[in-house]
Amino acid sequence: KEALFRYTVVAQVRAQMLAGVCREDAIAEVAERSHARVDGGEPEEVTQRRLQRWTSAYEAAGIAVLEPKSRRRTNTSLALDEKLIDFLRRERATDSDASIPELLRRAKALGVIEGCGSFATSRIRSDLLDIAS
Repeated sequence: KEALFRYTVVAQVRAQMLAGVCREDAIAEVAERSHARVDGGEPEEVTQRRLQRWTSAYEAAGIAVLEPKSRRRTNTSLALDEKLIDFLRRERATDSDASIPELLRRAKALGVIEGCGSFATSRIRSDLLDIAS
């Protein structure tokens, strides 16, 4: 169903382009609209960036590429080590006002992060919003 939804949105961009509208303008115009879900869900906004990615993917490889990639689901995180996750949960339980950078400083100071590999701060922040709250 997701590929069909994405295709209905990309098709609007393609229709604009066939009518002579340049790609950028077509994407901008379609992004301003709400788009009905094919499964009957709430209408959805689609950003220009998502439309650019979907349109490029469709043009390069057709509708099959609009299907979402399957992702392994976990209860915690694929990017963060369990030792770090446990530490973050304990710290948040005792100090719920601690910022993410502060939690990371504590983890580094106590050697929790050492041996966990490298990771992007943005990745940790993203995962922490779900895990450590």
